[in-house]
Amino acid sequence: MALWAAGSFLVFIIAGVAGLPATTDEKPKAENTTTATSKKEDAKQASVPVSQPNESTTKKQTALLDTSLPFEKFASPYYALSPDKQTEAFDSVRNQVVNWSGVVIEAGSSSLYVYGKPADYNGESWSEISEGKKKLGDVVVVKVSDRSELNGLNQGDIVNFRGELGSRGAKGEAIWKLYNGKIEGRTVADSQNPGTITKAKYNKIKME
Repeated sequence: MALWAAGSFLVFIIAGVAGLPATTDEKPKAENTTTATSKKEDAKQASVPVSQPNESTTKKQTALLDTSLPFEKFASPYYALSPDKQTEAFDSVRNQVVNWSGVVIEAGSSSLYVYGKPADYNGESWSEISEGKKKLGDVVVVKVSDRSELNGLNQGDIVNFRGELGSRGAKGEAIWKLYNGKIEGRTVADSQNPGTITKAKYNKIKME
């Protein structure tokens, strides 16, 4: 009887041990899963290429013309380019502010017509230049914000001005246009070149 009881007890103990859950710790598995997920995310982020500025953006940010130069030194290399390169070069500096000087052709109600190469100016009126067209590419029209700045400006005066590049010139075809312009100084023609007379003034004397 005692042996049977002892045997039953051993069977009970063995059955209890067999019924116990496995001793494997589930928490490390969860930690390992998290770590694996983290590694996957890191790998995914590492595989995403770093965005680079596209070529067109870079071109727009890089000026192909030097806007700090006087008009003639700015325009000469521009006109030396092929037509398609002229478009690209101008687009790279569009709306930039330039500081130029030139000789007054005519002062309108809100615009000043200036010839950018004073040494080549022979006293032509704006109508003569626009009709002849040959010199159009060296004319700068300055659209001023303050019309009073044009008061007292006469043909032949040398002026310093600045403004935003709005439209580009073309040899024999189109003028340059500056917007939000400002006249920053002038030199009266007669005091600059005593004894000189412009073609327009000469024609006026003959008519009188």
